[in-house]
Parts: sequence; structure tokens; C-alpha cells
Amino acid sequence: MNYRRFAYIAVFGGLWGVWEIFAGFVIHALNIPLKGVVMSSVAAMIMLVGRRFVPERGATFSMGAVAAVLKLLSFSGFMLSPFIAILIESTIAEVVLTISKNTFPGYFVASGLVVMWSPLHRLLIQGLIFSNRIYIFYVELLRRASKLLGVPESKSIMVFVAYLAILFLFGGTVGIVTWFIGKNLRKELER
Repeated sequence: MNYRRFAYIAVFGGLWGVWEIFAGFVIHALNIPLKGVVMSSVAAMIMLVGRRFVPERGATFSMGAVAAVLKLLSFSGFMLSPFIAILIESTIAEVVLTISKNTFPGYFVASGLVVMWSPLHRLLIQGLIFSNRIYIFYVELLRRASKLLGVPESKSIMVFVAYLAILFLFGGTVGIVTWFIGKNLRKELER
């Protein structure tokens, strides 16, 4: 049994959980815009650096499970939405990294999808909590944003698709940076 593997999973999962608990509290208390993007970007960095240390199937999901349980049991109370978000983010990264065999493009795609998931998660959870009436509000918001940007109403969905594409590219950039951080950190610690 490889205890080092479990230790790395616990360390990176714990670091991610602590980030979710404390930074999440501060970011929400200060009402910082794009909270989910900030949270998921740092989460992607933590889990992908962790994957450099444990490049095995199941490692990223296991880190997410540790983080999700810590968040669920935190002082902020029993909050199911962040718990679900963390598990989905780790599942997305796990699937992409397993399929790509932990390659550089895999890090780009995994991180891009994790960051892009943030607004989609919010839409899904709010739909479950507030019923489909919340989507009427979002459609109107999208229509107004399209008008403000000079996009014809018939193509307003393109505003949302463009937003998701920007998030994917931003997240992919986080993945590229993380690839090099993880590589260098592992080299330094193995000396």
C-alpha cells in the first residue's frame, strides 16, 4: 500500500477544502463578482497540482471528495450546493485527465471545463431551488445584455455561449500555468 499517495490526496484535498471554507466565506461576504469563477479557478489549480503528485486514476476525484466533505462539515453549515459543485468539478477533471493520460492538453481542457462549469452549476441549482421561473429572469437578463451589446435578440444565446467560451479559455490558461507550477513544485520537492 502506497501511503504517500494517500498523504498527497489528503493534503491537496484538505488544501482545497480549506480554500473552499475560508476564501469562500470571504468572497461571498464581500460579494465579489464572479465568485464561482474565482473559486473554481483556484480549485482547478489545487487539484491539478495534486494530480502531478498522484497521476493515477481516481486521485483527482478523491481530492474532491476530501474537499467536499470538509466544506459540508464546515462552520458555514450544511450547504449542499458547494458540496455538489466540488464533486462535479473533481469528476470533470478526473474524466478529462484519465482520458488524456495527464497530458498538457488534458490540463488545459480539464481546467477550462472546471471553470466553465461554474455558471452552469449556478443555473442548474437555482432551477432546482426556485423552479423554472428563475430561467425567465435569466432569459430577460440575457435579452437585455444582448441589446446593450448590440446583438440582435434572435442571437442573444450567442452572448451566453461567448461568455462560456471566455471562461473556458481563461480556465485553460489556468491549466497551462498549473501544468508548469506542478511540474516545478514536484521537481523541487523530489530533490
